[in-house]
Amino acid sequence: MKFKSIKYALSIGLMFCAVGIMTVKASSTIVTFSVDMSTNVLLGTFVPGTDTVSARGTFNAYGTMALVQDSSQLPNYVYTNTVNDTADTNGGELQYKFFDSNPSSTGWENPATGQNRAALLPLTSGASLVLPGLQLITRSTFKLMLPNKSTLAISFRGRVPWKSGVCSTAGPVVRLR
Repeated sequence: MKFKSIKYALSIGLMFCAVGIMTVKASSTIVTFSVDMSTNVLLGTFVPGTDTVSARGTFNAYGTMALVQDSSQLPNYVYTNTVNDTADTNGGELQYKFFDSNPSSTGWENPATGQNRAALLPLTSGASLVLPGLQLITRSTFKLMLPNKSTLAISFRGRVPWKSGVCSTAGPVVRLR
């Protein structure tokens, strides 16, 4: 009699387990990545049609997801792509970075924090998340001609900290806003 009770209890437990597995929803978020490479093009550190930019992160095990140029954004060089993120949990965190193939760059972007970028995913499976468009510069050097005819080179890594920059090649004037 005891044997039948144990067998019965185990079979009921397995049925509940199977029902629980069948009712679990898969995580899924439609994520759109976007990056503005216009400054890199202006500086000669990104060549459209030759160089590529991709998004890499927890959504694709840091593999490559190529971003494509959005021709509706011209004259800006905005690259974008959308992916169905089934790797990250809804309500959890998506981590990512952009990667630039130009040989003069360092490849991986280096945000000011030194960490990966992160975004909180929506709680609802199947929801969409459009990440903010960023201006990406992985490594650049500016040379400024000083009034005494000497040159000052400024190098930095990371994102451009201003919205626009104007560089005049006609004279020693460089104006950044």
